[in-house]
Amino acid sequence: MPEDTRTLTPVAGVEFSVASRSHENFVDTQTISVLAANQFRPISIPPSGYVRRVSLFFCFTMTCASDPALVAGDAPWNLISSITLTDAQGQPLFHPITGYNLYLLNKYGFHGTHKTNTLKNWFNPHMSPEYAWATVSTTGATATFRLDLDLEVDYNSGYGSVPNTDSNTTLQLRIATSAYTVAATGTTVSAADLTVQVEQEYWAPVASTMGAATVNVTPPAIGDFVDNRYENHTATAAAANQVRIATRGGLSPWYIIVSRAAGVRTAIAPASNVNYELDNVPVQQSITLESHNHRVRQSYGYHGTDLALSYVPITAGTVTGLDRGVLVIPFYALAGGRHPYYNTRTGSQSVVTYTTGAAVDQTEVLAPLMQITNAAAFYGASAID
Repeated sequence: MPEDTRTLTPVAGVEFSVASRSHENFVDTQTISVLAANQFRPISIPPSGYVRRVSLFFCFTMTCASDPALVAGDAPWNLISSITLTDAQGQPLFHPITGYNLYLLNKYGFHGTHKTNTLKNWFNPHMSPEYAWATVSTTGATATFRLDLDLEVDYNSGYGSVPNTDSNTTLQLRIATSAYTVAATGTTVSAADLTVQVEQEYWAPVASTMGAATVNVTPPAIGDFVDNRYENHTATAAAANQVRIATRGGLSPWYIIVSRAAGVRTAIAPASNVNYELDNVPVQQSITLESHNHRVRQSYGYHGTDLALSYVPITAGTVTGLDRGVLVIPFYALAGGRHPYYNTRTGSQSVVTYTTGAAVDQTEVLAPLMQITNAAAFYGASAID
């Protein structure tokens, strides 16, 4: 809708995002050995206000006697085997997902602290100047990378940000790791350490009045949130697979599907059609993988060389392409704002069909679900911004 014809619904009192201010603070830093699979101590996100984002910055170092080498594949993201974030009531906001899958959510998902219907390629962690993945000497390897847990849905109003105001019950973050061998190898490895630095971005609580005006002391529709879910399906190799999405009963902004053969990301068959349907009604039918990916590239601006099995550092200013074995269906890019989210009932049947590559035996699905109690807030004026 053109800016000059947009009609905004009046809000009684001073809007929350006007009266409040966005803050950031340090949460924690920990270092652990990853000579074997390990986990960081559980991290409580200190009471603050209404959390917009939790940011994780990782630094990996490995020391060996000789012959350091990087492992092709999902490294360095796969150093993180599981990340879980729960709210103050223990409700999962991010069900256990791997570091690689969180990388995909960062690259292809929305970011509530920005316009959620304007997709930008600079959210890709691989393109950040903070990203580094290389052998640095004859006796070791290092990596640095950032991954964000985005919670907010609307940066104008704070809609979707998660309350974290009670010191007795706070957001809880748990991070488990793989052994260093998933990312790097070397002769006589004597040390392999991983450090995480955690920060949060939030709206601070506000007073109930500003001057003589009443203030909205919470974001709109407090309690609405994005439930980031993960599914794992058995796949048949080199065949048309119907992936029946189990996540339903709400609105999904996107599906991200990853094809794997014995754990290794494997390309989708080039001649595949990408079809999906809802309750037996075709939504996309007989569209080739190439045509589908063309629209995905246009949506995000990922017009660079596609990424196969190595996430080497890229030259500053270089735009990457799509990821091997990853199928992205960005419903929220099909029209302005939150209107085109995929609307499913609890009993809906949502099916994505595509042809797998050779030896594929597993399909992973990232399918966030918007949990809504207030449709007026979800579909309100800010939804089209």
